[in-house]
Amino acid sequence: MFEMNEVQSTVSEMQRNTFLRRIAEVSQEDPNRWVPVGIIGEELGLPYEVALAIVDRLREEGFVRRGGGGRLEPPHGPRVHILPQGVEHLRALDEGQNG
Repeated sequence: MFEMNEVQSTVSEMQRNTFLRRIAEVSQEDPNRWVPVGIIGEELGLPYEVALAIVDRLREEGFVRRGGGGRLEPPHGPRVHILPQGVEHLRALDEGQNG
C-alpha cells in the first residue's frame, strides 16, 4: 500500500491533465454529470491510490469537485465532476498546443 503523501509527490502534471481530460470526455464537460474516480483511473492504467491522489490535486487546483454519492470503495471510489475552471484549463492547454 502507498502512503498518500508519497503518492501525491509522484503525480505529474501530465498525469493530472490526462486524468482531467478523461473526466471531461466521459462527462461531456457537463458539470452535473458525475464519474467514478476509480473507473477513470482503471481506464488509464493507474492504481486506485494514484487516481485518488490525482483527484485530490485537481481539487486543490479548483478543476474538479468530489461528491455525487455512489460506492466509495475500489474499484469505483468517490465520484467527481469537472468544474468550469477545469474545462477552461483544458482549452488553454489545447490553444497552447495549436497557437
